Amino acid sequence: MIFMLPLWFEPILKLDPIISGALLSACTLAMVLFAVVASIILCYISHIWLILAGWALFVAGMALLSATTTETVVVIFVRIGLLAGAGFGILYPALKVAVQCDATTDDETIHAVPLQGFFSTIGQCFGIAAGSCVFLNWLESSLRRSDLTLDHAEEYARDAVSLANTVAQMPNSRNELQATLAASYGYGVRWVWISLCIIAGIALLLSLVFVKQGRRNSQRRRSRRSLPEAFEFAA
Repeated sequence: MIFMLPLWFEPILKLDPIISGALLSACTLAMVLFAVVASIILCYISHIWLILAGWALFVAGMALLSATTTETVVVIFVRIGLLAGAGFGILYPALKVAVQCDATTDDETIHAVPLQGFFSTIGQCFGIAAGSCVFLNWLESSLRRSDLTLDHAEEYARDAVSLANTVAQMPNSRNELQATLAASYGYGVRWVWISLCIIAGIALLLSLVFVKQGRRNSQRRRSRRSLPEAFEFAA
């Protein structure tokens, strides 16, 4: 999400790179703040509820981003960034605690946290690569629909970052080519939001399933532990 927002701010809203970076700080600061708050709250409530809350906030943020248009004001993006950043920040400590709690042996406990961090980093790299592929494919698809960009659609999509700077430096929206390129950028980035929303929604549903399964397993463990105690009491 953070890597794709400048491709919306600069070519579509025509913001300077410094201002775009300042706007991104709202999302990053929300992640840090809510990660600290979630770490404190974990001392009082179960990590399960924080995981569900984090995914719910992130899904809501991605859904709102998917509904934005090229005429959406900057303030809306800041508020949505705070919402999505809050959800992502809550998930950081909650998932680490969940991994530790699910470990049943000392060996699993030792390797659980490092492996969680490793796969989290791999997932971030894969997410950036997959998001870039989604963006470039839908950008090229949108460029091929216009007669102005049909002949150079593949060339434009191949160097989308430098093209974003060119679009941002174009004089005004009266230029038909500039309007077409800006709309194509918005179309490509919006499909990245939609993809993230779908993936986060699946993660939320899986979390609900695992919560129910975890409760059943805990009840079975309690029942198994209570049987020997009952026999000892009867004896």
